[in-house]
Parts: sequence; structure tokens; C-alpha cells
Amino acid sequence: MNLPKDFEQKMRDLLGSQADEFFKSLDNPSQKAITVNFERLKKDVFEKNCDFEIESIPLTQNGYFASIPKFSQNVFNHMGVIYSQEPSAMYPVELMDIRPQDICLDVCASPGGKSIQILEKLGGSGLLVSNEIAFSRAKILRENLTRMGFDNFIITCNSSEELARSNILFDKILVDAPCGGEGMIRKNNFDMNFYSPTSIDSNAERQLKILENVSQLLKSNGTLVYSTCTYDIRENENVIFNFIKKHSDFEIIHKPEFLAVCDSGIKIEDVSTNYALRRYPHRFKGEGQFMIVLKKVDCESLSQPKPSLPKCYCELNQKELMTILSTLKGVINIKLDSLVKINDEIYVLPKCKLNLKNLNVIYLGVHVGTLQKNVFKIAHECYHTYGKYFEKKIELNELDVYKYLHGEELSFDRPNGIYAVEFLGVTLGGGKMTNGTLKNYYPKELRI
Repeated sequence: MNLPKDFEQKMRDLLGSQADEFFKSLDNPSQKAITVNFERLKKDVFEKNCDFEIESIPLTQNGYFASIPKFSQNVFNHMGVIYSQEPSAMYPVELMDIRPQDICLDVCASPGGKSIQILEKLGGSGLLVSNEIAFSRAKILRENLTRMGFDNFIITCNSSEELARSNILFDKILVDAPCGGEGMIRKNNFDMNFYSPTSIDSNAERQLKILENVSQLLKSNGTLVYSTCTYDIRENENVIFNFIKKHSDFEIIHKPEFLAVCDSGIKIEDVSTNYALRRYPHRFKGEGQFMIVLKKVDCESLSQPKPSLPKCYCELNQKELMTILSTLKGVINIKLDSLVKINDEIYVLPKCKLNLKNLNVIYLGVHVGTLQKNVFKIAHECYHTYGKYFEKKIELNELDVYKYLHGEELSFDRPNGIYAVEFLGVTLGGGKMTNGTLKNYYPKELRI
């Protein structure tokens, strides 16, 4: 691989005698991996039924090394069971020590791999605010999280300054900061023509600014994980050094158990930045990664702001509510007592509620349907997320599941009505049975 001279010299200074081995590793193909949503499909069922080779990734809860041909057409992908995730990128979330009922913030979340991991660990409890400053990337984030069938997340499109002004308090925060991306140098989507050593200082300035802003939102004794996919000390240990020097209410946490899958960071003066963790492609299966755990030490406890809806969302009137409930009666057995609307679109709010009035919320809760001219139409996300609550279900076999994903109508000896369509007990989507023929409601844009 033809590398910039200044990058090559920097890595030789950083790695010393290991540098040649590192450069050699860049000619090897990237390691493929997936994270698996065991909230939708039990681990033993997944391992028994997957039609590709898998190998558990050490010290990850849901990670597997796996290379899947035609990933977008794989049935597990459509079920919301698997997500393609670079193996080294899984470890920052593993460091967060997420517990049930935690309120979490993923600051720079798109395309969504780490948010998916967080939601897997929350296990349907608590709440994740998944933020992405660029609207186009936030739309991708929404597509990925909804496909996985979660109902306890909110997607926002805000800067770190705007997040700080929300005054929402979080148990766990992840800052997977925008960076130079040197750790991705052997991946096909990394363009060496755009590598710029002059941008590193400006990157570090922006990274420190993000940390400064969102650290205000961490609860006392809460955990913040800072990570990048770059090697340069200025964007990694030095950012943490500058932050710790100004914030005596934070301390760096040592995670020695992860030294089985990571190398130690670089110590800077009297700050224990050597407690950081680094991954290199010549040492471990995966790309380059930096990560470090910060804890907010005992300080004055602040109170969570009173819950409030974003400005664009409003509650339903009694007529609208009765129209929806009458449509869903006998179709789905779930208590929908937190419905809101934005224009004609109806959503079920997450159980955990926050003060969102000062945030640019682009997705809130589960999209259950559209209400137009007193007619309610059930949305695909309602089937996909709440399928287990539908009164009528159809379990597909291995042949019919691909016909369904292709958009074909299927024949069954079943009563007329609305059905959730399942495979291995996991809902793919919906359909309407009429005289033995199932009309396929799987969205055209998702079909294989």
C-alpha cells in the first residue's frame, strides 16, 4: 500500500519495532463481523439456523466474526437480527457497562452500529438518545435502528452545544468522535487522496469541544466513553489530557480485563492516559481503534428536567384516538396509551420520557400508522416492532420467507384478517388474508 510519508513516519515513531508488521497487515483484507440482536431472536436459535460461518468475538456480548454474501438479502438482516459492524468498533460500547433502565446518549451516532449495540444491552428497558448532527446521516440512522425493531430510542439532529442546552441528564454517554479515520486506512471506503495531516489539530479542537459540551449532561457517577478510529495521539490521549486538566470532577477508569484484546494507551505527563485502549490490525482481528473510559466523580446531584414533547409533536384528540383504537381492536393486543402525532403520522412514545422541547427531534417512538380522513392505516414499523402482540400470526417456512421478502402473495388455509408475518418467531412485516390469499404488505423499497 502506497502511504503518505508523514503517516508512515508517525506510525514508526508510535509503534517502533512493530511498525513493519503493522504496514504489512494493511495489505490484508478487512475482517468482517456482525452484531446480533438477541432481543429479537434467542442466541441458540440464531446459532442453530444461521447459514454462514460465525466465530464469537472475545469480550463482546453480541459480536461475531462473519462474512455474509449478499448481506442485504439475508433473511436475518430483514428480521432485524443482524447488523454489519466492524469488530474493533464494538469495544467502545462494551466499555460503557450499560445496565437495565439506563438513560444513554450516543452523541455522534450515524450510521448506527454503536447505537444498536447500546439498545441490545438495554434489553428493551431505559432509553437511548441517538444523535447525529448531519440530517442526511440522521435519516440513515433512523432506517437502521427501526429495522432492528427497537422501541426505546429517540433520534435527534443537534450539535453538541444544542445538546448541552437541553440539560437532560444521562447515566451513560458515548462520544465516538469525528476524526481523521487513520484506523480505517485499509478499508475500501477510505480514500488516501483525502488524507490530510493538517486537519488533525482542527479535529482535536472539535473533539475537545464536543467532550466539553456533553460532559455537562452526565449524571454524578455516570460513565462517558470517548473513542475514535484514528491513531494520532493529538486526537486521542492528548484530547483526554486537556479535558482532564480542566475537569477535576472526572477521572480515567482502568479496564485491565480488556488488555486481552487491546494494547495500552500512551501516558502523557501525570495523567493516566495510558489507561486508554488501542487496537491495531497487526495485533488484533479488526481495524484501528482508540477508546477510554471517564467517570464523573461524586458531585452535586442535579434533577432531570420535567418531560416535554418536541414542538412539532402533539397529542391526539378523542375522535382521532377512537378511530385508531377501533381499527386496531381485534388486530393487536397492546395498550397504546402514549400516542402522539406529527401531521398525519401516528407514533407510540417510549415509556421513558424526557424534556425534548429544545432539541431537533426527527424520530420519536414507533411509527404505528397514518391517519387520513378518518381512516387509519397500520405502518410497517408497527408490524415489525409489535408483531408479537398481533392477534393473528403466520409462521413462514424457509421457502415461503424468501417469496414474502420478494413481495409475492402466498396461499394459506387461514381465516380472513390482518396478520403479522413471522419467521423463526420473529416478525418480518404484515399482510391481509382474503379467501386464503395473503396480500403482501412488505414495503417495496425493502424487498429483495
